[in-house]
Amino acid sequence: MNRRRFLAALGIGGISTVGAVGVFKPEVLIGQPRGEGESISTDQTVPSETIEYRSTDDTVRYPKTTDPDGPEEYETERFEDWAKRKCASVGVEAAIAAVRERIDGDAEAIGTNMTREYIGTVILVTATTSLNREGEIKQQPNVPFETLVEVTPRTVETTVRLDGQEHTRSVPVFVKEWTVRAA
Repeated sequence: MNRRRFLAALGIGGISTVGAVGVFKPEVLIGQPRGEGESISTDQTVPSETIEYRSTDDTVRYPKTTDPDGPEEYETERFEDWAKRKCASVGVEAAIAAVRERIDGDAEAIGTNMTREYIGTVILVTATTSLNREGEIKQQPNVPFETLVEVTPRTVETTVRLDGQEHTRSVPVFVKEWTVRAA
């Protein structure tokens, strides 16, 4: 095979691969169903007692570690990087509040967190069944998993503000069911 044919074949193969990856739904890449409920939005103005925006270099200085007396060590990073992560953490709180509201009550054994998967940071609503050492159920969700998927927001659009700076981000929400056994 001559060089031109080889490069042409390589280019077509690369385009096909990119196209195939592009048609996969995020659910396929992450392996968990995406929330099917109506998307929500939330916002938060971050208090600047311990978090400082530095306009000279567009960075944020925030506590890395704290003790009972207050911040012990600080970290500095670009505003955009800090804001992306902060949007996700604010979105976590909004997602679980929406789930609780939509199921009209207490969501037993239902929680939320952030995780980094193939598509970046996402919000994960978790339904956790807890077993004792003998394998007997100690606690389980009071909502069927299918219902949880239906009421979980598809996306949380979050805006965070700090010292006049603002960042908005749409964070996808997925639902995971898992079982934990006591050691």
